[in-house]
Amino acid sequence: MYAITNHFQYRTKTSRKISLHVICLDPKCRWTVRAVRLPGVQMFQIRRFCPEHTCSIDYRQGKHRQATATVIAKLIAHKYLDASNKPYPPKQIREDMSMQYGISMSYKKSWKAQKKAMQLQFGSDLESYQVLPSMAYVLEMANPGSMFDLVTGKDDAFCTFFMSFRAWIEAWPHCRPVLILDGSFLKAYYKGTLLTACCQDANDHIVP
Repeated sequence: MYAITNHFQYRTKTSRKISLHVICLDPKCRWTVRAVRLPGVQMFQIRRFCPEHTCSIDYRQGKHRQATATVIAKLIAHKYLDASNKPYPPKQIREDMSMQYGISMSYKKSWKAQKKAMQLQFGSDLESYQVLPSMAYVLEMANPGSMFDLVTGKDDAFCTFFMSFRAWIEAWPHCRPVLILDGSFLKAYYKGTLLTACCQDANDHIVP
């Protein structure tokens, strides 16, 4: 992260259990860091640091060896905190990395960074499915008279999940005898379809 924000690249010259020596990617540059491990603890102490950069601009722009998808994901994770904001697509990630840090990256890397950033904020798709049973239980306890049904298959693999709140159930007999079914395809890692059933009451309000 330090190398990206300060527009330079580095490589490890020597790496041992008790010492670490890192230098700039440009062999003519004076920047260097030496650190040794402190006895009895899992920490290193910097013994020598030369902060001056004399490297060519060719080493400061373009492809960056430290700018992995994981590192970039940490830089942009805050972009996904507010769900009301417009999506932050891979194309925009590439443009911002080039403008702010002079980093040239492929669309594939920016796509991976986007997925990793979203996972940092919201967890993985697998983790989301794993919380369905506890979510259904909490919803049922907080909403008496509602219906929540989780169907699993072999090895407790997810099959279907149905939910209908008590307010929807009680409003159903007062709706017009026309049912509207709408489906939305799930385009994440686990494919599927999200189905909703809606109708209108006497006041032309959509239920649910």
